Amino acid sequence: MAGVDWRIQGLDITTCSCDWGCPCQFMALPTKGFCHAAVGFHVAKGHYGKISLDGLSFGGLFAWPKAIHQGNGEAQPIVDARADEAQRDAILKIMSGEDTEPGATVFNVFAATYTKRHSPLFKPITVEADLGAHTGRFFVDGVVDAR
Repeated sequence: MAGVDWRIQGLDITTCSCDWGCPCQFMALPTKGFCHAAVGFHVAKGHYGKISLDGLSFGGLFAWPKAIHQGNGEAQPIVDARADEAQRDAILKIMSGEDTEPGATVFNVFAATYTKRHSPLFKPITVEADLGAHTGRFFVDGVVDAR
């Protein structure tokens, strides 16, 4: 059950291999029969216990052989290279759904669908959006450039 008080506020850029609307969000099958997703978060303001997460970014690459709700997914976590060891640990705990009531956060729900978690990458991350233009970008050099 939840053990550490944590909260994040900021920007979330999510892309997937399906048609717009993401069928998996409605318990339907993915457009192409599988789901590949790139997700980036920028924390404008946040904490994990007394650890500040302000200004950091994180995200990952995710893949499921069928629909997300059918499980057997893989996760490649990516954490901002600027994060210190305590911040890295905190972000990885958030991403893994730890310290969260079951089903209470998107992190906990999605973590339940992974059977393989790759070792985290610690790299510079860009997560940006122009809300007026309805555009966004999640970029990690040599890893992902999702728009």
